[in-house]
Amino acid sequence: MPKLRNIIASKDREQTAQAQRRRGVAGASNPIGQSGPSRGEVPQDRIPEQDYSGRYNTQLKPDQERAYQQWAASNNRQRDVYDYDMRGAWQEMQSGSASPDERGHFTDRYKKPNHITFSAESQYHSRENPGGAWTQNPDGSSSYTPSDYVLRNHSAEELRKYFDRNERGNGLVLPGRIARGSKPRL
Repeated sequence: MPKLRNIIASKDREQTAQAQRRRGVAGASNPIGQSGPSRGEVPQDRIPEQDYSGRYNTQLKPDQERAYQQWAASNNRQRDVYDYDMRGAWQEMQSGSASPDERGHFTDRYKKPNHITFSAESQYHSRENPGGAWTQNPDGSSSYTPSDYVLRNHSAEELRKYFDRNERGNGLVLPGRIARGSKPRL
């Protein structure tokens, strides 16, 4: 298992570096480990993207951790710890009180503060890390209104792209306008 953790950690570090290079984070290294040209400093009101793989994780007993690691590997969930407390969701799933939806999506309860749709429904929502809000629409769909904290972490364009890919049929409410997600294909 240590070898698998090293591989996962290495992939997580590379994904973080790639995301930082896309965003122009100063000092983000290129794939061969050399410092590449920066597109400028991160604006002071923008929080640099952070890899939370090692933070905000439910602590499991050693036997539970082994079972979780096996489940995560067999279900391709190792990378989800970047922005989601998969251990907490797994533990709740083992008790029978939670299960993923048809998309494999769990509840917001275990979203970490760096998740693009981090919400007040997360157990990690706090005064320092306030989440956005989901509301139920009359047609049965949902709409997400990001908090100022989420908007400092993710641009409106990032949110729109995320909703087009992952939240088809749900709405995105941005300051001053509503950007509706794509309707599901029939």
